[in-house]
Amino acid sequence: MQVEVLKLRNALGLLEGLTKPKVEKVETTVKNKRGRSRTKVTKERTWPVLRNVMLQYGRAVATDLDIAVMVDLPEATLGQYLLPFKQVSKLLTYIPGNQEVTIEMQGSTVSLTWPEGSASYGTESVDDYPVIPEIKPVMKHSVSADILVPALVSMLDYCAQEENRPVLNSVILLLGNPLEVAAGDGFRMAFKTLSVGWPTSNGISSILAAGKGR
Repeated sequence: MQVEVLKLRNALGLLEGLTKPKVEKVETTVKNKRGRSRTKVTKERTWPVLRNVMLQYGRAVATDLDIAVMVDLPEATLGQYLLPFKQVSKLLTYIPGNQEVTIEMQGSTVSLTWPEGSASYGTESVDDYPVIPEIKPVMKHSVSADILVPALVSMLDYCAQEENRPVLNSVILLLGNPLEVAAGDGFRMAFKTLSVGWPTSNGISSILAAGKGR
């Protein structure tokens, strides 16, 4: 596949924060030699494949198994490609944005070629990447990014960091006219009224956006 460097760079930027290996704690019960008592053993299982971004079906996808984000990338219509997020993101900062990069996947190796050079990286198998079901939006609305993004960022310090409190990890958007945003970690809370509106639709009056802890 071929894609403009700036377009790929921007797509990866929107997926930043989701490309970390997932660590799961698996608890099993083990009997002693005589079978009279049982001991619980906790082991950790990692998912190194989640360090990558998957390009497929016209999208760039990243997930931490709790949250998945899909970014439209029409150039990725043929084949599947795994890009090591950290390495490729750094590489793209050194390539002019108006150039095109050709991406090829051969087994567990992905190569990127552009007019002035090339690079190859070892990755996991595309078959190991978790299957992400298609996300179909139930509502759409356009809001000025210059207003919404700074408001969301200003809420991040008030989000909880513990992963066992997913609701408090998030920033909530309270739909209506005007649109309001809020966040709280159980001890502190922040609230802001914006100068734009976002009408409710299909019975949805609020939206949770993943915060700093996620």
